[in-house]
Amino acid sequence: MRGRGMAAVLAGTALATALTGTARADDGLAGFHNQRIDWHRCQNGPDDEAGRELDAAKAQCAEITVPLDYGRPDGRTIKVAMSRLKATDPAHRRGTLLYNPGGPGVPVTYLALMVKKAVPEVAARYDLIGMDPRFVGRSTPLNCGWPTPIVGSAGPDRRSFDRTTALARDLASRCAAQRDVLPYVSTRDTARDMDVVRAALGERKLSYLGSSYGTYLGAVYLQLFPGRADRVVLDSAVDVDRYGPDLARHQGPA
Repeated sequence: MRGRGMAAVLAGTALATALTGTARADDGLAGFHNQRIDWHRCQNGPDDEAGRELDAAKAQCAEITVPLDYGRPDGRTIKVAMSRLKATDPAHRRGTLLYNPGGPGVPVTYLALMVKKAVPEVAARYDLIGMDPRFVGRSTPLNCGWPTPIVGSAGPDRRSFDRTTALARDLASRCAAQRDVLPYVSTRDTARDMDVVRAALGERKLSYLGSSYGTYLGAVYLQLFPGRADRVVLDSAVDVDRYGPDLARHQGPA
């Protein structure tokens, strides 16, 4: 992998000694792991420029089925969308590499093409996978009808603070109808979706490239599935001990 600015290059077995917790037996997940993937063209319509570019690059797109709640794999299911760019040097192919650029909440199906353009030597040896995280992009949607995607700053005075508080209440109320789904919009469930992708692709191990929030997602995957990771790059890593609602508070002084 090009560049010395990568925050960490971690083998799954090495990180297993640093992170606690492993995946439990995959009770009830065999059907998801062994599902057939129906690959198709990526362009969804005449205005889908990203899909057109993916098709021009000979990418394939598909949707896999995953449990909404991994604690109840026989219950409700959702779809997770992904794209695949096959290794350009199949004679020296090492495996499959999944990419997540951060966010969270960023569609990735198209961005796998950016990885191919940026580091063609990686694209030569890996099938590149861009997986839209659950409820993002082309995956099963979750729409609360928000007029704005962020709350923003509390501002300099009480009046601006009250406006921000009112906006936060409004956004929260718009998601009230989704209360049965919201508990499963989580990094752990997204990491579990990644492992279903790995298994459905027929791969014994998965390589991974993540930046920003994607480094946290990668760390969680390695915590859950330390024996199922091959090569992992965490670029611009976030502090896993601080990631969550209080992350911005710690960034304030800087």
